Amino acid sequence: MSDEGQGRAVAALAASAFIFWAGGVLYFQADLTRPEMVALTLALYGCALALPVMGLAAPRVIWVEIGTWGALLLAVVSLMVHFTRRNPVYGTDDLALTHYAAEAVLHGINPYRLVGAQLTEEAVRQFGLSPQFLTRLLDGSAIDRVMSYPALHVVAFVPFVWLGLADLRWVLLGFELTAWAMLYLWSPARLRPLVWLPLMAELNLSIFFTQGAVTDWGWVPFAMASYRLLLWGRLVPAGISYGLACSFKQTPWLAAPFLLVWLGRQGHSTHGVRGRLTHVFLFSLTALATFLFTNLPFMVTGDPRDWAQGTFFPFIAPMVPLGSGPSLLTQLGLAPLPRPLYLAMAVAAAALAVAAYHLFFARLRSALWALPAIPLWFSYRSLHNYFVYWLPLAMLSLALECPAGGEPQGEPGRPASSAASGWLGQAWLQGPAPAAGLVAALGLTLLAATGLGLVRTQSRLELTVISVDDPWAVGAPTSFTVQVHNRSAAVVQPRFSLMGSPLPLPLEAYGPEVIAPFSSARYKLAVISPFDLPTILFLRLPGETGSLQVKEFALRVNDARASTFAVVRVSNFLLRDPGILNPNFFFWSPRTGTRPSLAPFRWDPSVRVGGNDEARAYEGEASGRHALALEVYQDGQVGDSPVQRSDEWAEAGLAQWIPFPCELALTVLPEENFRFVGEGWPTLAFGVQLWDGQHSLWVVFRDDLSTFYLLPTQTAVLVQRAPLHSWSEHRVNIDSVYRSLGWKKPPSILIRPFLAAHVDAPGRHIGYVARLEGSPAPSDGCPQASSDRRQPPLSASYPPAPGDARLSTDVSLGVAGEEGAGVHGLSTVELATPAPARPRRLGVEDTRIREVTS
Repeated sequence: MSDEGQGRAVAALAASAFIFWAGGVLYFQADLTRPEMVALTLALYGCALALPVMGLAAPRVIWVEIGTWGALLLAVVSLMVHFTRRNPVYGTDDLALTHYAAEAVLHGINPYRLVGAQLTEEAVRQFGLSPQFLTRLLDGSAIDRVMSYPALHVVAFVPFVWLGLADLRWVLLGFELTAWAMLYLWSPARLRPLVWLPLMAELNLSIFFTQGAVTDWGWVPFAMASYRLLLWGRLVPAGISYGLACSFKQTPWLAAPFLLVWLGRQGHSTHGVRGRLTHVFLFSLTALATFLFTNLPFMVTGDPRDWAQGTFFPFIAPMVPLGSGPSLLTQLGLAPLPRPLYLAMAVAAAALAVAAYHLFFARLRSALWALPAIPLWFSYRSLHNYFVYWLPLAMLSLALECPAGGEPQGEPGRPASSAASGWLGQAWLQGPAPAAGLVAALGLTLLAATGLGLVRTQSRLELTVISVDDPWAVGAPTSFTVQVHNRSAAVVQPRFSLMGSPLPLPLEAYGPEVIAPFSSARYKLAVISPFDLPTILFLRLPGETGSLQVKEFALRVNDARASTFAVVRVSNFLLRDPGILNPNFFFWSPRTGTRPSLAPFRWDPSVRVGGNDEARAYEGEASGRHALALEVYQDGQVGDSPVQRSDEWAEAGLAQWIPFPCELALTVLPEENFRFVGEGWPTLAFGVQLWDGQHSLWVVFRDDLSTFYLLPTQTAVLVQRAPLHSWSEHRVNIDSVYRSLGWKKPPSILIRPFLAAHVDAPGRHIGYVARLEGSPAPSDGCPQASSDRRQPPLSASYPPAPGDARLSTDVSLGVAGEEGAGVHGLSTVELATPAPARPRRLGVEDTRIREVTS
């Protein structure tokens, strides 16, 4: 087998592994009730199985290579279809603000003039993104500019917004696939089967960043085109392409000094130093003119300072440190190094990298697109996407500049061994010693800068956690009491956050605005939305009851006016297990699936419709009280086919698995009575269902009776007396019901507040639930009332017809307990007291600290 054939075989096998992974993602995560997702899943598995056979059986056939790339394209597009359906919300403020800016351009508004924190919050909410994902500044406020990039970052998306494209992530995928095509078409034939490997190996680069709305693929094709044109000697088109890359984002700006060195050392001129300087000037002038031409309309249609402040915002704004570089020392409070020090380290690293590229050009020439990433690692913000998008360009450089033997070429007309002795180079620069010296110089510079920063800057803050609480009973720490000690002689403005992944979560703080020198202050911190909490915080102890274990996490405080951070880790503590999480149905958010819908935190939507039925659960209000609203419209029609007959119900509800509760407490407002026909078969039901996998218990409501009966389907129906059109509170002893019926109590049970209408109950129906509580049963069992222990097991009975006069008498389940309560501890109280206040509406308030007033 030839080398080229082996390359195709290896590429086919590697592609097969990647496509197997993509097929697995669809199989385990996608909605396979959709025919198109089934087709894509089958196609991916078919390609993954066929590629190894094709690669090993006929590696010399070009169709193997074409099939490999076609299958990879199918996998990437299939994953994009899946992820955009699974999460229709942009994952970053980057694309959300750009989409908003593109709409502003179409309305004749200069997006650089859109300034204000409220405006940016409104912009991201418009696309379903929580304001907590806005880029944060040191003072805790959110980024206040819609545009913080050069103009092409919005201009490139304007045509697609004008055409009505609702999800601009497909444009990002177009940029990505364009870069792939360039890499493939411009690579030598011997490398074409393999050039995709670096891209596929970094799944963030190839898959997750694109579906997560990271926009960096936008500048990569322009930079690749510029490089290819430079190799062809087309300086003006190359300058235009590089100018467009720089007009999209600031990241490719860092390649400018390396490109100038490349032009000065590699250029295609035979006229000596003067000719090469002419090439440097021509390329630079063309790139600068292109950048100005692209941005000029936004400069002249408003205040040029707005454009400048937006374009250079990442360099001048006091943003919080973030990333995987040395700034981790500051982020975690390990070394309170100031921001200017990181700037000095990044500049020093860039200067050394440029010097090394010039002095060792013969060896480093093809590292043109890899070296710019190094200074970024030392910067104050060193996000993952700052590095990985240089990989396609580095691969293109490797493919185009390295000959078949694998060694880098020298300058035109010179061997690699003598190239460094040319323009401003010396022969003594050959060998490993100079390279080691430069590396040592870089290391010593960074160590000296770090040491100087440690000497000149001491940690000024100390953070202590006093208590952790879960006031909304969502099963997660959402409230913290902390104390901050200012150990410096300067006044500190504290800002707080919860360390999470991938971004710190800003916290609302209540306490003094500033802390005086050498003083302490206490603060109450609150999570604005539990949806933004890292999932690692949640853990219900298996086999235990009454408590939730919270895994280790970290709280952080920083000075709003300086890069001073303190971090404290919190671990090994328990929260009370409320059993039913979020019992008051707060904190709603969109959910995706077969039927996209809304649901409160910790609850899953449960909707069933047929024909023209409608059903929904939503955040509502009744009689001045916040509540879960359940609404259905039953069209009263059913088809003739078995599938249509199975959709005789229209049902709306929520669902949650909970530990088995001893007792339920619920507050409801029914608008209609529970209806049934014949031997008790329901036609209209509003209430709560508990299901353990074998048995089902319905708690439903009428204003003229309370009764209990069993259906042959292992369903027990408990009818509670409740007034219509007003709030009432009810308590049901679930443990007693199970024991009276002889049912085995499960460790966990599914609970569902629901409203269901059969075809025999056409029309629109609604009901409200304000509270649904149920604490887990203790490990030694539920307590039993004395009257409960004396009673025999409950006997099943069926209710009389709705018109029977006996319905006016309460049915007490065959026992006589205390007044107002039977064996099940049933009680009904009509509520006239005010409901507890609901939490503040999410996203409306900012994160500024408020003074605590008594």
